[in-house]
Amino acid sequence: MSAADRHVQTRLDTLNEQTARTNALLGRLLQQVEYQSELAYRVTPDSPPPPHLARRQPATS
Repeated sequence: MSAADRHVQTRLDTLNEQTARTNALLGRLLQQVEYQSELAYRVTPDSPPPPHLARRQPATS
């Protein structure tokens, strides 16, 4: 493997690690947003449910 190839591989490895960390953070953020929206929905049940709750409800035909 040439020096240029090693440099590219190192950069790809770094980007993959950063992407994995970013995805983990985004996953936790999404959980927090869903939790907060559930709390808000419980306080004001006359409002439409948050999208993630609406997806869980069975479809009515």
